[in-house]
Amino acid sequence: MPQVIRVPKYPSANILYVGRPTFFGNSWIMGERSPINGKSMSRQEVVEHYLHQDMEIYQNPDTLRVNTEAVQGLDLACWCHIWDGQGDNPMYCHADLLLGLFNPEVDSPWHRLYKKVR
Repeated sequence: MPQVIRVPKYPSANILYVGRPTFFGNSWIMGERSPINGKSMSRQEVVEHYLHQDMEIYQNPDTLRVNTEAVQGLDLACWCHIWDGQGDNPMYCHADLLLGLFNPEVDSPWHRLYKKVR
C-alpha cells in the first residue's frame, strides 16, 4: 500500500519526491505571512492553502489522469513528513493530500478532507 515517507537517504524506483521545487511541491512555506490574516503560517495552514489553491490544477480531468497514471502506487516522499511525537501518526503534509488524490483506496483524515472539498 502506498504511503507518505520522509525523503530517504537512498532513493528507490518506488518513491517519488513531491517536495519543492517539483511539479507537486507545496508553494506555501511555514513561517511566511499568510495572505489571509498576515500572521506567520503554521503547518496546518500551509497544507490547507495547498489544498484550496495549489490543488486546483487537478480539477482538469486530463491533468489528473496523466498524473494519476504516473504516480499511483508509489510512495511519496517529502522533507516535512516526520513523526510528531504523538502515537504513530506523522505530522501532516501536502503529500498526504496527494496520496489520497492518486490512491483513493488509501484512507486517513487528510485524505477524507481532500475528498470532502473535492
